[in-house]
Amino acid sequence: MSTVAKLKALARGRFEAERRLVIRGAGWDDYLTLVDSLHERSPLRVAFDGKDIEIMTKGSDHDRFSYLINQLNVAVAQAQGVPIEPYGETTWRKPGVKRGLEADQWYFFDARKRERIARMQRADKARGVRTNSTERFPSPDLAIEFDISPPKVDRPGIYAALGVAELWRFDGDVAVIERLMPGGRYEPIEKSHWLEITPADVVRWLVQEDTAEFIPWLNRVTKRARRKFAGRRS
Repeated sequence: MSTVAKLKALARGRFEAERRLVIRGAGWDDYLTLVDSLHERSPLRVAFDGKDIEIMTKGSDHDRFSYLINQLNVAVAQAQGVPIEPYGETTWRKPGVKRGLEADQWYFFDARKRERIARMQRADKARGVRTNSTERFPSPDLAIEFDISPPKVDRPGIYAALGVAELWRFDGDVAVIERLMPGGRYEPIEKSHWLEITPADVVRWLVQEDTAEFIPWLNRVTKRARRKFAGRRS
């Protein structure tokens, strides 16, 4: 099976445009200053690939795709009986590698990572501390990236530096699921290591299926996942 699922029409002309601005020759401190100055609900997304900063504003289509893919993944994980911990659009950054960005969706599946995070959160709660910092967290198992417009920095390189094991990318037309390989490069795989989802599934449920009414769409996703994985819950 092909690892890339395509639609005939060109996607980028169909969807609300994203806007991207790049600051060349920036440093880690510049990135931190900019990110830390933004309000938690800022519409701006900032990425740093080690030499350049990308500032991006999303369109409504981008947000819709992000919301739908999370619902799809949760429905499939429930049908499979796979523990899943979504972290949404959290900013992930690592001072050690001086890279950072905000993905559309982050997930943890690995039991040891989930337990480590739970212990840290319980300890923080016991001390009366509440922090949104991810710098102490292990690397996410999966990140999802929607690029309706072409990126202006090396976003896959950032995910690789952060140690994200699996990366999904989708531009409204083409979906790719990739695995981080030795040497720090992503290579396409036929389906997700964590969820039995293929690039063709992403295209089907986000574009080819009717998503105009959310509840009917979610009902179809859930019913199909339950039928497909009946009797296979771990």
